[in-house]
Amino acid sequence: MTGRAGPGGAAAGEIGTGEIATAVRDLLDPLDAYELDGRWSEPAERAACGRLADGGWLGVGVPEELGGPGGSVADAAAVVSACAAAGHRLPAADAGFVAGHLLELSGLRATGGLLLPVPEPAMMAGGRVTVDCPRVPFASWATELLLVTDGESGSRACVVAASDAEIVPGRNLGGEPRDRVTVDGARPAGVSGPVEDLPAQLRRAGALARAIQISAAISQMLELTVRYCGQRQQFGRRLAQFQAVQQQLAVLAGEELAARAAVQRALELIGPGPWPAAPVAVAKARTALAATTASKIAHQLHGAIGITTEYSLSRLSRPAWAWREEYGSEHYWSGVLGRESGTELWEALTCPTTW
Repeated sequence: MTGRAGPGGAAAGEIGTGEIATAVRDLLDPLDAYELDGRWSEPAERAACGRLADGGWLGVGVPEELGGPGGSVADAAAVVSACAAAGHRLPAADAGFVAGHLLELSGLRATGGLLLPVPEPAMMAGGRVTVDCPRVPFASWATELLLVTDGESGSRACVVAASDAEIVPGRNLGGEPRDRVTVDGARPAGVSGPVEDLPAQLRRAGALARAIQISAAISQMLELTVRYCGQRQQFGRRLAQFQAVQQQLAVLAGEELAARAAVQRALELIGPGPWPAAPVAVAKARTALAATTASKIAHQLHGAIGITTEYSLSRLSRPAWAWREEYGSEHYWSGVLGRESGTELWEALTCPTTW
């Protein structure tokens, strides 16, 4: 792969598709993350994570000159989208998309292990860092933690060995690891120089990563629901032949398209360097809103089978519900968009070329 470049590598409407997404899906199939009783299987997911790492896919988005496999923002988004669409619980969004953006801005090098970012800013004093963050994605899998500090000397990125942190395992609603991380005065293995507004960039990268995941999950919900309604019969007719069902499928398709378009537009408007807030705000707010409507319709049309852990729908909807709130809810990002737009909010909403 080439070094981190602009977002021109993805065609419109192709989030999570193309050669990269196909290669990632091939490594993740068959989906074996659930045991027969429906419990989430961490060994199966760790094995899938290992396959991605061995293939060089896990850190796509981390620049080559900083020790990563390289790849554009669009390449990193394709990997994130493919993992989310497959229903796997994997740290690709955090290890590649989010960490890649922070490493690019800070100039820190990746060391080759699983480097995962901590979502909340840390404090640095006397060359030591302190943080207590309750919901860190996949921290119990990490070999190193990427922290963003915020203090009088400015914001910096630093790397702390996972062994220097106290990590208490936890889960989000979708079954993904969300672990409590406590670092009490550890000395970092590496510290960047001052980087302007790095905590805001951390939140933006995380929010856009979650928007990409939500969009991919909704696309799969739509595909599952259309297939199910085309096969399931009731009162002697396929569900898809009922007008009420057709109307609901149309609404679901509209939400999927809106979520995908918002994410695609955001990817077109970002690139190397700091990311603007407005396109990220639109993507996160719109996908979070779509996740609520889309999952409601998908579960209504599936009926009881949709809520079983063995069926694929619940592997998509439950993580999407959790992703809505992570790195800022739709209400938070709607507020950001309003503040960024100021008195020109209406123009910003109706003329997206002004973002």
